[in-house]
Amino acid sequence: MKRKIAVIGALTNFGRSLLDYLASSGWSAGSVYALDTPKNAKIKIPYGDYFLPVLGLDSFNFHQVHLCFLCQSALLSADRESILQSGAYLIDCVGILDGAPCLIASLNLKGRPKERLITNPTAATIALAHVLAPIHKEFQIINAEATLLLSANLFGAPAIQDLLIQSRCLFTRTEPESHFFPKIQAFNLIPDISPALNRKTADQTKSLLGFPISVSSCLTPVFQGEAYSLTFTTRKKNSLSRIREICADSCCVDNAFAPDLGLTTQDILLGDSICVSRLSAVPFRPSTYHLWLLCDSLRMGAIPNAVQVAEYLLG
Repeated sequence: MKRKIAVIGALTNFGRSLLDYLASSGWSAGSVYALDTPKNAKIKIPYGDYFLPVLGLDSFNFHQVHLCFLCQSALLSADRESILQSGAYLIDCVGILDGAPCLIASLNLKGRPKERLITNPTAATIALAHVLAPIHKEFQIINAEATLLLSANLFGAPAIQDLLIQSRCLFTRTEPESHFFPKIQAFNLIPDISPALNRKTADQTKSLLGFPISVSSCLTPVFQGEAYSLTFTTRKKNSLSRIREICADSCCVDNAFAPDLGLTTQDILLGDSICVSRLSAVPFRPSTYHLWLLCDSLRMGAIPNAVQVAEYLLG
C-alpha cells in the first residue's frame, strides 16, 4: 500500500526545505500533500519536476494520510485532535506541542512508539546527542555546557538575503536597509539570538540523555554551517585518548587528530557529517573536557531526521 503523507505549513521555510528533501529522497508527488492556511490554498509549489497544489488545512480530510509533518507554529488544538483521531502519526518539527517524546533516527528508535505524536528534535539537539551519547554511555556525563554559533542559513532565505546585502554595503560603506539582522551587526557576534531555541535544545538533550545541559547561542556572519563550543564533565575517570577514540567512531575528527582523513570545511558543509575538533582537557576541572563541533545543520539535522523517523514509522 502506498504510504501518503502531509506537510502542514508547506510554504514556511522549513516546509519548503522538507518538500525539497522528500522529492530528492524519492517520495513520489502522488504520495505527498502540501497543506497551509486557507488563504494560501491553490498556490502551486515546486516538488522535484512537478508542482503540488497547496490545500487548505481547514478542509483537508486527514483520513487520507498515514503521517503528517507539522512545520508551522499555528496549529489549532482541534486540528491536532483531528489528525490523531484519524490514526495518522504527527511529527512536530517546530516544537510547539507538549508531551511528545523526542526521537533521533540513529540513536533511540527501538520498536514502535506508543504515542502517535512525535517531537522532531532541533538540529542542535541532534548534533549534540550524536557526540555526547556514546561518551555518556561509557563515562556518565554529569553536566554539559554548549554555545551554538549559528549561521544565517539556519534562519532561512530572508536571513541569507539580509546578510548578503550587508556584505555588499560593508565594502561600499553604505547603510543597509536591514530586515532580519540589526543594522551592521551581522558582522559581530549577536548573543542570545534565539532564547526559545536554547531552551528547547537544553530540554530535548536532557530528555534524551538524562543529564542537564546549559545552552546559549550567538548569530555569526556566516552563510552556511554551524559551530558548537562544548564542555562536559564525566562521573567516571577517563582519558583524553579514549574520548578521542569514541568521537572518531561516531564522527569525523579534525586533521590535527587524523591527518589521513584529508578533511576540509567544505566536506562538512556539503555532507551530513559532524566534525569534532580541538578536543582538550579543561585545566583545574577534574574529568572535564572541551571540544568544538562543526556541521551543516540542514543537511544532517532536523529535516533528514524527520524523514528518517517517518520512514521508520511507516515501514
